[in-house]
Amino acid sequence: MLSGEIPNSISSCVALEYLYLAKNKFHGAIPDALRSLKGLVELDLSYNNLSGPIPQFLESLQLQLLNISHNNLEGKVPIGGVFSNVTNVLVDNNSRTCGGIPELKLPRCTIFNLEYRGASKSFIAECEVLRSIRRRNLLKVITACSSVDHQGKEFKALVYEYMVNGSLENWLHLSQAIDKVESTCKTSRTLNFRQRLDIAVDVALSLDYLHHQCGAPIVHCDLKPSNILLDDDLVANVGDFGLAKILLEGINSSHANQYSSVGVRGTIGYTPPEYGVGNEVSTIGDVYSFGILFLEMFTGMRPTNDMFKVGLSLQSFVKNAIPEEIDTIVDHTLIEDIDRERHQQECDVGGLNFCACCSTFLLS
Repeated sequence: MLSGEIPNSISSCVALEYLYLAKNKFHGAIPDALRSLKGLVELDLSYNNLSGPIPQFLESLQLQLLNISHNNLEGKVPIGGVFSNVTNVLVDNNSRTCGGIPELKLPRCTIFNLEYRGASKSFIAECEVLRSIRRRNLLKVITACSSVDHQGKEFKALVYEYMVNGSLENWLHLSQAIDKVESTCKTSRTLNFRQRLDIAVDVALSLDYLHHQCGAPIVHCDLKPSNILLDDDLVANVGDFGLAKILLEGINSSHANQYSSVGVRGTIGYTPPEYGVGNEVSTIGDVYSFGILFLEMFTGMRPTNDMFKVGLSLQSFVKNAIPEEIDTIVDHTLIEDIDRERHQQECDVGGLNFCACCSTFLLS
C-alpha cells in the first residue's frame, strides 16, 4: 500500500493513458502535475485521503473515466469535460463537495431484441398483462416503442415509471450492487426489519391482485429481488411481466395458459423445480417464488449461494435453524432490530417458517 503525497514527478509520464492509484493512503491535494498527462484516458484516485478542492484542469483532460470517490475533497464539483457525463465520473463520499451535473432520473426500460427466440412473444405477453392490470404496487408503464438500434437491429421497448430507490436486489446485496441509485435514505443503505416486512406485504398484495382480482388469473413467473422496484417511500412495485402467463378463465390455475412468452420459466433458484420437468405454470409457482424471496429478504442469502449444494437449500437452511438458532441465520444487519423488540423476533420466526413451507410446496 502506497502513502504520502502523489509526487510531482509523475508529470514526466506524458505518454501515460491509465493511472490507477485507488485504495492507498495518499494524502494532500490532487497535484497540478497531472495537468501534463494529456493522453490520460482513465484516472482512479478513489479510496485515499486526498483533500482540498477538485482541480479545474481535470475538465481539460480527455478523460473517459474519472473516479475520485471516497476521499476528503471539498468545494464545487466542475461541470465541464468528463464531469459533464455523470456516467463517467464518480465523486461520491466526499462529504464537503457540492454542485456538479445532477444525475438524470432515467426510467427503467425493458428492451426486447427481436433476434432472440421468443422475444416478440415475450413483448406481446407483457403488453397483454399490463393492459389488464391497475394497482398501486405494480410498476406502471409510461410508453412503448419500436425502433432500430445503431447496428440496424430492430427492437421493441417498454419504458416504466422511474423508481428512485432502485431494485430490492441492490438493497439486499450492497457489496454486489453496481447500479448507482439516488436514495432518499441518506443515512443508510440497509433496510430495517419493519421496512422489509412492509415490502413483503406489498409484494404479497400484488400477487393476491394478480391471482384473484383480474378476472383471469395472471402468473408472474419471475418473482425475484431485481424485479421488485422501490419508490421514494420504499413502497414495493412488482415489475417485468415478460414471462407472465394469463390463465384461461374457468380453468384450474395449474392447467393451460392463454398467453405464452418464452420457454424458460423464470430464474434459477426462484422458479419451482416442478417447472423444470414440464409442469404447467400456476399461481402456486408464484407462491413458491414469494417464499424464496421472503427468505432471502430476512437472511440476506441468495438461493444460489455456493453453500447450498446437494442436500442443503435455502429452505432447509432456515427450517433447521427455527426457532432456537434463528439469530444465526437472520441477516446480520437485522440483529439489533430483533433484539430491540422481542415481538419482532416472534414475527420473524413465524414469517420464516411460513415462507419456508411456501417454498417447499409441491405443485400437483
